[in-house]
Amino acid sequence: MSVGVKKMARQIALWISMLVFIVSFYMVGNYIYSYVENANALAEIQEVYEAPVQQQATTSATQLINEPIIRPQIAKLQQINKEIVGWISIDDTKLNNPILQADDNDFYLTHNYKGQQSRAGSIFMDYRNDVALEDQHTILYGHVMRDDRMFGALSNYADEAYAKEHQVIHVETMHGAYELHVFAAYETTTRFYYLDTTFEGKEYGEFLQDIKGRSRIDTGVTMTVADNMVTLSTCTLSEDNDERFVVHAKVIPVK
Repeated sequence: MSVGVKKMARQIALWISMLVFIVSFYMVGNYIYSYVENANALAEIQEVYEAPVQQQATTSATQLINEPIIRPQIAKLQQINKEIVGWISIDDTKLNNPILQADDNDFYLTHNYKGQQSRAGSIFMDYRNDVALEDQHTILYGHVMRDDRMFGALSNYADEAYAKEHQVIHVETMHGAYELHVFAAYETTTRFYYLDTTFEGKEYGEFLQDIKGRSRIDTGVTMTVADNMVTLSTCTLSEDNDERFVVHAKVIPVK
């Protein structure tokens, strides 16, 4: 190989290395930015949700004829996006998010509560569910974020001590407030279909027995077929896109 050809080969290799570095730098920067963007967006809406309710917000929540009153805190959020149907939080964690609901289970996988494209997406309720948590089985979805926001810390419920310390999940919907008492948690795959929202005959009882058998924890919470359930579902940090981590909780209305 001539000197000129060797020199050209080295230059090509250098340019390829530089290109790979630039692309990698851009991807890492974009990844980090998505976390910062998500944290900032959540901080904005948390401030709105936690602010005292003003008289005008209460007025805007006045019910229409034959329609239930929307709770003032949620009414404020619906001025930002009508598809905000509730709020979820767990004490001493970073989970402190609005709950969205669209006409499908795809949109809020990739959009934040403002309806903007977002890697972090949103916490959202299955489109088949009643927002009042009156279904036997209500499902909430969210991404597993490495900074523990969204459902990033959900897998901690695999530890029974953690589950007992964080047994109560707080949820406020448009029409009521609830405590969700965790009774089961486990890692599974999409091969186990846990996404039915309605059941017939003995199906619900059989489903409860199945998930209790899969659970890695026992928090002492009694769950029967007379109780409604909320499931929190997220992916795992594994490269296997079929893996899921699931937490099941009993619905207890508080006011």
